[in-house]
Amino acid sequence: MKALLLTLVSALLVACSSDDGADISEFQNDKTDWVARVGDAPITASELSQLLAFYHARPGQLEKKDIDTALQQLIEEELLYREAVEKGFENHPDFLIRKRRLLAQTFRTESKRERYQDIAITEFDVRTEYDQNIARFKSPDMVRTAVVKVSEDKADYAEAIRKNTLAEVATNKGFGRWSEGTLLARTRSKGGLQGWAAVEVGPRELPEEVWNKIAAYTPGTVSGPFEFEGELYLVRIVDFKPGETKAFEVVYRDLKQELLQNEMNSIDSKYQQYLENKFDVVINEDALPDIKPATSNSTPPGFPF
Repeated sequence: MKALLLTLVSALLVACSSDDGADISEFQNDKTDWVARVGDAPITASELSQLLAFYHARPGQLEKKDIDTALQQLIEEELLYREAVEKGFENHPDFLIRKRRLLAQTFRTESKRERYQDIAITEFDVRTEYDQNIARFKSPDMVRTAVVKVSEDKADYAEAIRKNTLAEVATNKGFGRWSEGTLLARTRSKGGLQGWAAVEVGPRELPEEVWNKIAAYTPGTVSGPFEFEGELYLVRIVDFKPGETKAFEVVYRDLKQELLQNEMNSIDSKYQQYLENKFDVVINEDALPDIKPATSNSTPPGFPF
């Protein structure tokens, strides 16, 4: 493929990046099968077909104008390519960097099939991963609480709130009217009710040090008062929802894909290490502190184009 037509190849790589890899002969041109010429350089039917495949996922909708448009694009690229070569642009730094990155990406994509051919994730593998890590698939226990906070010099008042709440206030009302004296203004008129929270985290307006002292999550119970940083806290459990474990059948597909990806990542990591050892990678750490972003106004060297 001609140098300037790397643009086309890069676009095709993006379109095919999710494939396991394709036979490289698919991208080789038969120079005798030409559809146009620019000077002595042929534009082949396979080049035109590849470009049409990128723009037309459903060939049945192809029209003559689509072929003409694609062919004109290839002709324009060939004209620019010939002019670029004549002016020495095949040695332009940006182009050389992009060519390197394109070839590396091409090889990465096309070599997938060989690298991954021995991967086999069975249902037994997925079941084993599920059973050994069952906690991953369980939603957290959730709790809803009510919280009252008073200054530490009101210990008797805090104890009265606790007793009166247990005696006269329904669980779903939190502390009821006994929350009117709380220092938590946002929930003062709401019985001290807090939103739902994971048991591991606790309610937002309660210090972690206090929440860690809660020993049971039975709805209706009132714990405390607990002293923390000059203030007393009372905590009532309003409701509790145990976490649920997702069934194996629900997580099977995603878990299998995860195991497959892990295997591919492991293979890629080992292959990367193999290449680094083979070609003796050396990093000049002394030069790195002086590196700064380029100030050129030209298109930055990147991939794809």
